[in-house]
Amino acid sequence: MDNNSAQPTVGRGRARSLVFLGGDSYPADRPMENALQHGLADLCDHFIGQQVLLDQYHNGRMSRLRSVGLAAALAGDGPVPPGPVVLVSRSSGCVLATQAAAKEAGRIAAIVCLAYPFRHPERPPEPDRFLHLARLTVPTLILQGTRDNYGGAEVTRDYSVSNAVTFQVIDTDHELRMSPATWSEALTTIRQFLQGVLPTGA
Repeated sequence: MDNNSAQPTVGRGRARSLVFLGGDSYPADRPMENALQHGLADLCDHFIGQQVLLDQYHNGRMSRLRSVGLAAALAGDGPVPPGPVVLVSRSSGCVLATQAAAKEAGRIAAIVCLAYPFRHPERPPEPDRFLHLARLTVPTLILQGTRDNYGGAEVTRDYSVSNAVTFQVIDTDHELRMSPATWSEALTTIRQFLQGVLPTGA
């Protein structure tokens, strides 16, 4: 990942807050979190990292009850200020983000998913991972790696999703190991998506 990639001109919309939701391997996701914070800084007023939520709601540790903490944060109880929120997520954080939006969109203005875990490579299908995607009304971008063992390019045809969901396939794996050029393209895709869906004057 190249944190110094050129960034397109700011578009018409921005978010009050951008919240990063990492995967189960967090803090291994921190390099991606840092790259996103740098690359999307001008599209939001506040960036709330995964550790901030863990410290606030889960004694600083990853928890199976992260959905409770996220719900509290979105309700205004904690570090996420009022106004539109973008959830940017990786792996299990993607499921957390999209399940929250499917249950109650509230002030979630958009979702970006990196390496959505559609299926565990060593388990039978788990519908709770993906069935709710067909009910999403929040604009959602899923960037999926061609070499992702939790679901590669075939996910675009194998899973039913709502019209609010956009897929973009990129040359990477589930750990998001990619070339600087691929990261630059991915970041541009994310920025263009957010600029197109975020409200003016948010």
